[in-house]
Amino acid sequence: MVLATPLYQASFSGAIKLLLDLVPERGLKDKVVLPLANGGSDSHLLILDYALKPVISALGASNVLGSVYVNSRHLTLDAEKRYLINEEERERIDRAVDELKELIDTSQGLAGTSVFSPGYTAFA
Repeated sequence: MVLATPLYQASFSGAIKLLLDLVPERGLKDKVVLPLANGGSDSHLLILDYALKPVISALGASNVLGSVYVNSRHLTLDAEKRYLINEEERERIDRAVDELKELIDTSQGLAGTSVFSPGYTAFA
């Protein structure tokens, strides 16, 4: 599971809070979670470790990977008004996603587990 959020006023977004409220107790059991976030300053970096990761762990995630935080200064706006991530940050995200895929591919107990999507039937 990739859980991505903007960080604002020293917390993760209200949308993520609402999503996590819908996850049943132990609903992330046997799931691997990769937390991703972006924010306006490096002072927000630890929010992932001290605010989001404890919530994910409390919901039973079996493995919470190292968080990836991207500061807004690493984003640029192109001519079509799309945000682009600089190469160094893109590589960090790619490495984290590769780690997530490897864990899913090699973990017998985790391979083939269902995907949780609030409001929709879980699917494999």
